Amino acid sequence: MAQQHLVFGTGLIGSYLCAHLLRANYPTRAFGRPSFAEHFTDNLTISDYADNSWQVSLPDNTFTTDISLLEQAYDIVWLTLKCTSLEAAIPDLKQVVGPNTLILACQNGVGSQHIIESAFPDNKVLRVMFPFNVVSPQLGEFKRSSSGSIAFEKITHTKNTKSGLKESLVLGQIVQALHCATFPVVMHKDMEALLWAKVQLNLTNSVNALSNLPLKTMLLDSGYRKIVAGMMQEHVKVCRAAGFSLPKITTVPAAMVPYVLRLPTRIFSKVAKSMVEIDPEARLSMWWDLEYGRTTEIDFINGSTLRLAKQQGVAVPINTAVYQCLKKAEQGRLAGQPRVQYAPDDICPLKLNT
Repeated sequence: MAQQHLVFGTGLIGSYLCAHLLRANYPTRAFGRPSFAEHFTDNLTISDYADNSWQVSLPDNTFTTDISLLEQAYDIVWLTLKCTSLEAAIPDLKQVVGPNTLILACQNGVGSQHIIESAFPDNKVLRVMFPFNVVSPQLGEFKRSSSGSIAFEKITHTKNTKSGLKESLVLGQIVQALHCATFPVVMHKDMEALLWAKVQLNLTNSVNALSNLPLKTMLLDSGYRKIVAGMMQEHVKVCRAAGFSLPKITTVPAAMVPYVLRLPTRIFSKVAKSMVEIDPEARLSMWWDLEYGRTTEIDFINGSTLRLAKQQGVAVPINTAVYQCLKKAEQGRLAGQPRVQYAPDDICPLKLNT
């Protein structure tokens, strides 16, 4: 019998994942916000920046907003909700996680899996890293807007060898079934270092949100790029102090990315295209959070860098300035204030290296 999958917290990434699970012929349910129900009425269209596109038919009742309609313990639960929603989701998760459920945590940032491990100490919790963001150009369509391979945490040890071998086999089968042009997959044994490398790239998120511009447009502005470069350089310094060797996520080593960002725009635009493909209209998740007046994941991303810097005794003035600016913007939006476009000097008034 095929494994029963549940995508819990189905938003943009979750919908993209759900379509690929259905494409791989896994029985799949999706639990998410009411605003996403209208996407799940007929077919799902999957597309990407490279013009790959296909459709998958939806079985009846694939999507639900009512946890009481999910009355079984699923074999695999994919957590695709944001870090900021994990604590509140635990009571609902306890209705769908059984003693043998494998939990795959797809959150940004570092350390959020500990919330799940504390709530489900007897379940295997593995991390999955999505290096790209997803947009929805039209109803029922979910588009990967940048390049990169999805990384699954490799099982390296377990208290129960027999159970661990079974979980490794199951995970290997899932990875093989999902892998395709629109869902490229790799296995990674040092997930902690990989997630710190992802945090480095995700530092861009906060500046994108504050600039109120599409990501590609923002990156073609040298003022915003210098801020991102400064944040990343501080992050690399902090990670080195903590003993992390950051793996490559783009085609350029982590330590070199700040130098690429500081190139003149004419040269940067050519080099950047070889590093990562970006849809012209793509915006990152914090942009959407500010747009809709929601709490951002700033504490799980930028906040992770600040906490590690404090532990290591490393000064990170640029990261601190951006964090403070984003928190101020977040509080304003939560209070109902209008959206603001921040210029580079508004985000970080410090003198930056050129």
